[in-house]
Amino acid sequence: MSGTTPAASAPAVREAVTPSIVRTVTPIIVGAVLTYVFGVEAGWLRSLADSFGLTEGAISTGLTLVVTAVLSSVYYTVVRYLEVNVRPSLGALLGVARQPIYARLRDQAADRIRRDNGQTDPLYLIVIVVVVVILIILLTRIL
Repeated sequence: MSGTTPAASAPAVREAVTPSIVRTVTPIIVGAVLTYVFGVEAGWLRSLADSFGLTEGAISTGLTLVVTAVLSSVYYTVVRYLEVNVRPSLGALLGVARQPIYARLRDQAADRIRRDNGQTDPLYLIVIVVVVVILIILLTRIL
C-alpha cells in the first residue's frame, strides 16, 4: 500500500456532491421563475437602447440576465441566513435540507495533489479556458 487514500467511490462522491448541485441549481431556477413572473420589460428600455445604439432586445436580454442573477443571489443568501440563524430545516428551500459534506473529498484531493507533486491537471486548464472564452462571447453579444 502506498499510504495514500484510495480514490473516492462513486456513492461517496454522489453523497457529497449531489446536495451541493441541488442547492446551487434551486436558487437559479427560483431566480429565473421570479424574473419571468414579475417580468423585466419596461417602457424605458426603448429610450435606453436608443441612447446606447442598441436594440431593445439586447437591452432586455442583458437586463433579464442581471435581474435573474440578483434574484437568485438574494434568494440563496436569505435562505442560507434563515437556515443558519433560524431553523436548519429551512435549508429545504434550497432543494435539500442537508448541507454538502466536502471533508472526505477535500482530503482525498489533497492526497492526490501530494501524489502528483502539485501538478495541475491539463483538463482543468482546458475547462477554465473554455469557460473564459464562452463568457467573453456572451459579454460581447450582450454589450
